[in-house]
Amino acid sequence: MSEPTRGGAGLPMRGRWGLGRAWARAACLLALLWAGPAGGQTAEEVEEVFWQSVVCEDAVEMRLYLEEYPGGTYEAEARACLEAGLGLDQAARRLVQRGLAAVGQAPGPADGLFGGPGAQTREAIREWQKAKRLEATGYVTGEQAAALMELGRAAAQEAAQAAEEQAAQEAARADDAAYAEAERTNTAEGYGAYLAAYPTGQHAATARERQAAREEAERWRAGRTFRDSLRSGGTGPEMVVVPAGTYQMGSPSYEGGRDDDEGPVHQVTIAEPFAVGVYEVRREEYAQFVEATGYAGGNACWTYEGGEWADRAGRSWRDAGYRQSGQHPVVCVNWEDARAYAAWLSRQTGQGYRLLSEAEWEYVARGGTATARYWGEGETGQCRHANGADATAKREHPDWTTVACTDGHARTAPVGSYAENGYGLYDVLGNVWEWVADCWHESYEGAPRDGQAWTGGDCSRRVLRGGSWSDVPGFLRSAIRLRYTAGSRYVSNGFRIARSLD
Repeated sequence: MSEPTRGGAGLPMRGRWGLGRAWARAACLLALLWAGPAGGQTAEEVEEVFWQSVVCEDAVEMRLYLEEYPGGTYEAEARACLEAGLGLDQAARRLVQRGLAAVGQAPGPADGLFGGPGAQTREAIREWQKAKRLEATGYVTGEQAAALMELGRAAAQEAAQAAEEQAAQEAARADDAAYAEAERTNTAEGYGAYLAAYPTGQHAATARERQAAREEAERWRAGRTFRDSLRSGGTGPEMVVVPAGTYQMGSPSYEGGRDDDEGPVHQVTIAEPFAVGVYEVRREEYAQFVEATGYAGGNACWTYEGGEWADRAGRSWRDAGYRQSGQHPVVCVNWEDARAYAAWLSRQTGQGYRLLSEAEWEYVARGGTATARYWGEGETGQCRHANGADATAKREHPDWTTVACTDGHARTAPVGSYAENGYGLYDVLGNVWEWVADCWHESYEGAPRDGQAWTGGDCSRRVLRGGSWSDVPGFLRSAIRLRYTAGSRYVSNGFRIARSLD
């Protein structure tokens, strides 16, 4: 049997339709078509017979039907079969729908379901085909599907990018809000919470810097107490952080008990917080230093015995001529002894321990007040706040001028026996005079205003502040000043230490 041809073209059927393996079947179908209606069959019946003879999965047969019966009864089914033969899975169909939407058509939801004739996606395909001046069938060919899928991919990428940008914007807003909350609290914990939620957030670097700064600030917040560890074991004295600040140093001319060396009044600024001993240095703390270093510490001290002051041999910080426990402030120490203790403490801790400057001492003694004493202007209330010459001392020394109250101690009291001041310090006034770092000057003319020690002047004599257990009420004032030679040891003299925080 020769290859069938059709019409005047005379082209081989294999060349026109690419029959391939379906050649024999297609030839039979063609023969059926050429035979035409027979035995009284109508054209519609022949079409029905032909349609019943073809296979949906065979694209050649579907195209053959569509060519022979354009607009035929089964056109939609044939085109659906051809479309199905493209192998479009649900994802591909969704891309087609997205592509249609991208060019302004209305395919409905991108669900991968095209539906039958009249369905929303079919109408969208039809309208797109019309716009492209293609045969408006409502069914896509392979080439059309590829074009729409490409448009769908581009639309999907744009949508994904838009969604990603939106998500990024929402994430950035959430990031900003979380950081704003951290800034509002302005604590190390607040910045830590932000970093836990956004470790690589847009504010992470700044948050880490501020967290570190707040940790440092909170570590040295005013009022915090601490003890440094000693290399030889144990801990150093208890320290309290004192805030930076500005105050008026000295006493006004009208202050009761004032001396001329307490002026002129001048402003001093303590620029940085620092730490100060909560208590005067105790005997047991000083003993630890002496035992560790073999420091001599002297074998004579000025004491008040038998109704008179005298420099007595055999008296020292170990035996001041009256009973003291390890909790009492160390006495019978000179300026060099105090400096030696601070230097040892620095070596033991690796921190900068020292004596307070005179300006620092008055700043912490006032405890934020501007009155003559940190508990008020007058001596009333002294026995609750300080150990000075009182009714207890007067029983032993009837000729002394004392305050009219009882503090319970005729000589030194255990540190911390009385009320603290505004900065958490005990016994800043009374108990023992406290050595400071400065050289002696007769007034504050030319004194430093930055809180530093005044190291010019008469450095053979050093300054003590605060009054002691043996002093009259007028000496227990924040502005009181005293000087002794740097090597002198008195039974009423001790010291307090400071520590830098940098």
